[in-house]
Amino acid sequence: MNPTRPGDQFDAEHLRQLIEHAADLVYCYRLEPDPVFVYVSPAVTAMTGYSPEEFYADPELIMRMTHPSDRGLFQTMLDTNDSSHTTMLRWERKDSVFIWTEHRNRVVRDAAGQPLLVEGLARDISDRRRTEEALSQALNAERHARYVAEVLHSANMGLTRSLDAEHVIDALLEHLSRLIPFDSTNVMLLDSSGDLVVQASRGYQRFGYPNGPPLEPIALNEDPLFEPILRRRRSFLIMDTALTNRWRSRPGFHHIRNWFGVPLIAGEQIIGIFCLDKAEAAFFTPEHVDLAELLSTPAAIAIQNARLFNEVRSGRERMRALSERLVAVQETERAHLARELHDEIGQMLTSLSLALTVNERMPADVLRERIAQVQRQVNQLTSQVRTLSLNLRPAMLDDLGLLPALVWFTRRYADQTGIHVHFQHAGLDGVVTPAIGATAYRVVQEGLTNIARHAHVNQARVQVWTTDRILAVQVVDEGVGFDVGQALTSYTSSGLAGMQERVRLAGGHLNVESSHGEGTRILAELPLGGAEEQL
Repeated sequence: MNPTRPGDQFDAEHLRQLIEHAADLVYCYRLEPDPVFVYVSPAVTAMTGYSPEEFYADPELIMRMTHPSDRGLFQTMLDTNDSSHTTMLRWERKDSVFIWTEHRNRVVRDAAGQPLLVEGLARDISDRRRTEEALSQALNAERHARYVAEVLHSANMGLTRSLDAEHVIDALLEHLSRLIPFDSTNVMLLDSSGDLVVQASRGYQRFGYPNGPPLEPIALNEDPLFEPILRRRRSFLIMDTALTNRWRSRPGFHHIRNWFGVPLIAGEQIIGIFCLDKAEAAFFTPEHVDLAELLSTPAAIAIQNARLFNEVRSGRERMRALSERLVAVQETERAHLARELHDEIGQMLTSLSLALTVNERMPADVLRERIAQVQRQVNQLTSQVRTLSLNLRPAMLDDLGLLPALVWFTRRYADQTGIHVHFQHAGLDGVVTPAIGATAYRVVQEGLTNIARHAHVNQARVQVWTTDRILAVQVVDEGVGFDVGQALTSYTSSGLAGMQERVRLAGGHLNVESSHGEGTRILAELPLGGAEEQL
């Protein structure tokens, strides 16, 4: 390359000094007849680590230095006639470090338009490129942070919009999908027995499970997959399920290679876990886990609030049903008393009135017979009135205490129903408050009444005992059994709901165990000090 006009020695020397001391690289590369560098300025050494002589000796060096992904740009440069076009290439220095270079080139062509020479100016722009990349990364991070903030704001709105647990869980899954690119996910909540039960899921359709994974309830503290979450109360990430013995093959989980679970913690208590899955190993990063954890706390609080609201609503419905049943029972008892008073006692009083009507001329023997008849009717009337009184509340419960009342009731029950009662007791010599004694008596009464109505047995067992703090009452039969959940929620014929409410009001706890064909066990535990002492 000759950058000066022939014969202009001063200018040529001046320009040569200028080019050879410039920080930018100046080069001329001849393409025809054989590729060779015609000129390479000394700046190439500082830029690439190679000397000009190495380029002269090896015309292919420049192509080997160029990043494989950028080599096609060289041909593009040859095909364009725009000398103002700038090309950026990545060059690998002699020390194997890649640098970014900016090239401005002019292609000299022959009369036929074929390229003969490439004259170029190259500059190391690695620092500028790193600054641009850092700025781009900062902008991307700022955009991502803004997007995450928007999603979290939307999540808070969505999670608190409803007090329905199903809607809350749907909102959680929806916003998880906006933050994390999972293949499948599910939400599991702890039930009353401490097992994890799947409540909702997404993404399992493509793996053959349109209704989500068919999982049986999982014991949280016994499963090796969930044990670290319970113990550390933190998320747990498995990068490759094929490389850990914690992973168990479960229905609906066969596609999973990358998995993590996040605890749902409300009020320092784990109420459930949500899991995110990927069919590709090592896909999830700690950042993905951090994003999921940002949703876990508001989601757990919203789910807990929805559960509490549902309990309050169920409690109100339960109280309304119990009130309706109480009114119905009162009306039934009143109707029964009315029939007894009208049909039995009323007729007997009428008969007595007639029997007491005497004639002055009535013979003495007839009068004596009439008086005997009246005495028999009075005795019968007294017996019926006593029976009505005992059915309402036996006086001996107040006069003699719980034990004599239970002995009398179980014997009378056996005589009336033909069901033999094995009555066992211990520690009833102490003082039992009237309220607790009445509750215990009603538990035995209602339990034995249910046995007579539904159990189809000829014997039952009643056990009553005390400890230092409680009075325990147990009624057991080996009859046909029933569905406890249905009986407690129906608030109808079984009387269990009323029994449960009576025990609760006394400050105690009622446990009912039964299943079809397995009999029934009712256990009431009542505080010896009464409900007030428990408060």
